[in-house]
Amino acid sequence: MSIPKLIKIYDLKNDHRYIEAIQKATLNTPNFGFKPNNGLFGSSEWWAAVQNGVIPAKIIEGKISNISMGCNRDFPEFEISSATETKGWPRFGDSDAYKIGKKARITYIVQERKQPLGKETHSDIILTVEIDED
Repeated sequence: MSIPKLIKIYDLKNDHRYIEAIQKATLNTPNFGFKPNNGLFGSSEWWAAVQNGVIPAKIIEGKISNISMGCNRDFPEFEISSATETKGWPRFGDSDAYKIGKKARITYIVQERKQPLGKETHSDIILTVEIDED
């Protein structure tokens, strides 16, 4: 039995449009964006905080268990099931790479919002998505 080779299909560092949108919301709106506790989201200071563990990265690894469109049917999503949890995520990167049953690894951080969205005070932000190449 071979060990699956995971291919990085998404890296936040390369998603300049997403970073710019979050920065714009953070800087120009009172209710949207993230608290710049460790630097402005996506800035050199912020990336240094991620790299140094000041903003701790988390990993969920498992198999893709569902592929769907979001609750408003306007954004592609998927679920990953690990040994301890099943969690939904937005589909970033090559949408064709997401197939039910493939092994996947998400590296993410938890970022504090400027204002809560309902009861949610934090958001999970994907740093990278890796999926089995087969």
